[in-house]
Amino acid sequence: MLGVLCALAATTGGSSVRVGVHGGYQGGRELFGLDFDWAGGRGASRLEYPADVPLVGATVGWHPGKFAFVVSAETNLGSPSNKMVDQDWWDPPAGGPRYPIGETYSEIDLRYVGLDAAVRHVVVGHRLLDASLVGGLRFEWNDQSVLGAKGWIRRDDGSVSAGSIPREIEAIHYRSRYTAPFLGARIDLRPGADVEVGLEGRVLHAWSNHLDDHVLRHKTSTADMRAFGALAALDLSIGLDVLFENPFRVGVRGEALWLARENGNLHQVFYGDDPGTKADETGSVYDTPFWYSYLRVRGAAYAEVRF
Repeated sequence: MLGVLCALAATTGGSSVRVGVHGGYQGGRELFGLDFDWAGGRGASRLEYPADVPLVGATVGWHPGKFAFVVSAETNLGSPSNKMVDQDWWDPPAGGPRYPIGETYSEIDLRYVGLDAAVRHVVVGHRLLDASLVGGLRFEWNDQSVLGAKGWIRRDDGSVSAGSIPREIEAIHYRSRYTAPFLGARIDLRPGADVEVGLEGRVLHAWSNHLDDHVLRHKTSTADMRAFGALAALDLSIGLDVLFENPFRVGVRGEALWLARENGNLHQVFYGDDPGTKADETGSVYDTPFWYSYLRVRGAAYAEVRF
């Protein structure tokens, strides 16, 4: 299919190439939860992983005629300043207020890689704007170490016990992978000779894999899920014309990505005894209803050169 597209693109007119680098910041969170029957009522657990980190990346684009092939990659610098939050509740069978049974806060060491490959085709071309169809594949990889913990837990007798785990100890290792084909549309406006404004919207269908290793509890949890989501992006660039044949451009870009899935299944296996329970959990297996919500909001400045 790519060969057919390239052959078709080669017949549609002149081509250009652009190469750019960008740096910015992202906010957001990766939230997942469990809901299960427990002690005659309903138990609930929520884990929220922060995503506030600086990002750097690069983009390469080839624009033959009415087509454009654009690939970008980025990764994080540093780790989130916000903390990972782990909360647990119990809903009594007779109703009434939700009963909190535990809450902890931990620092995060995040390793993130994102790849985006898009094909655009101009369906309406004008001196002041281009309207294009967009399709492609997006990949996001997150690997997170939960370092230490500080918080409290409610015991069986109703008493509250506070405590902490040193930061040097990894409490949880969480890994998630998102592979998302997408379709969408883009409008490129040219209100001035050296000014360009881009608006893009996408609908995504994501396949995700989640692996949660509660290292201190000797338990792994895995889930493979599908979900729909959306992405919206806005960018503004200005040409500098530093070199006559290789005009440089600088710009800013904003992007919001959201994915969510309800009614999934989390497969939990105890590969050793959980020291937090009285019984020996080694070898126990549980399947639990599972859901997640994935939100990323990014802002970046970029510079590129076009040939």
